[in-house]
Amino acid sequence: MSRRRPPEPSSEDIRKWKTLIGVAQRQALAPLSYAGDLGKRAKSAAKAVMPPAHQVRGSVFARLVELGKVWAGLDRDQRVRRADELAGLADAVEQALSEGHGGRSRADLDG
Repeated sequence: MSRRRPPEPSSEDIRKWKTLIGVAQRQALAPLSYAGDLGKRAKSAAKAVMPPAHQVRGSVFARLVELGKVWAGLDRDQRVRRADELAGLADAVEQALSEGHGGRSRADLDG
């Protein structure tokens, strides 16, 4: 039985991840600021395809999404304590994307 190759992220998926990275990095610099955009971008990125090497439970992509989704519900102390974690996850996802090829480019699928 042959196994199918995991899907590659599209250029739209890459854009969603990069948007989440930027929002997460800014939030980590000001952990007590309004966090609604982080949650919104995390929910959007949760629907995006991860690079094949990271399509596993507990990957840095999944962890960034989960932390982004709950950030607004954290109390002040938790936000301050976890700001470095948020920044580290955003940096790790950014690094993983830069190591990839930048997403598939197929006009028939991506427009």
